[in-house]
Amino acid sequence: IQVLQKKRKDSWWNGFLIGGGAGALGGLLLSKTQCSNDSECSAIATVVFVPAGMAIGMATGALIDRAVTRYDTVFTGNSVSSERRFQISPIISREQKGINLSFAF
Repeated sequence: IQVLQKKRKDSWWNGFLIGGGAGALGGLLLSKTQCSNDSECSAIATVVFVPAGMAIGMATGALIDRAVTRYDTVFTGNSVSSERRFQISPIISREQKGINLSFAF
């Protein structure tokens, strides 16, 4: 089977945004679990953990998106045989006379 593929262009910014959202959510959940009953602790932890989680998520998402390479299949064909073929056939008509040569490899 013969397959022709083309590399898909993909920018890093969508991984950056998805990672940032996931990191912010993780930072928010971490701040809520660390300071569940203390509002002052919760406010300080949110100010610290959400931006830190967002930054880590953005960097991770962008790096993962740049590392993943995707390909689109442009053509798929079956190779009937790997042998080279050569064919000769005559061309005979009132207007033309000749030989048709055909070869495949």
